[in-house]
Amino acid sequence: MALVECRECKRQVSTEAIACPNCGVATPGATKEEIIINIKKGIFAQQRWVSGVAFFGGLAWLFFAAKSGGKDAFVDAFDGAKWLIGGGFCWYIASEIDRNLYERKLKKQKK
Repeated sequence: MALVECRECKRQVSTEAIACPNCGVATPGATKEEIIINIKKGIFAQQRWVSGVAFFGGLAWLFFAAKSGGKDAFVDAFDGAKWLIGGGFCWYIASEIDRNLYERKLKKQKK
């Protein structure tokens, strides 16, 4: 646990502090670049979560339609579920490409 200068009030604060005890700013030891990186990582995680809900929701829709109504219900449900499954899959792939490009950009900046 080291002491760093708060980015707002310039007083000494622990690097592990959640908020500055003097001015109340969140993560006082983090730089603005670190905060932006953490926000981006949160957005990437949220995109993966939403795309997974869409994808597996579509699969669940098909599963329960087939289980409850047989072949005809499965065929009817497939028309709607294919959009959830395909959309979730495409969204996941696009968000992973975006995340990978962002991480490569960060690695280049560190060099």
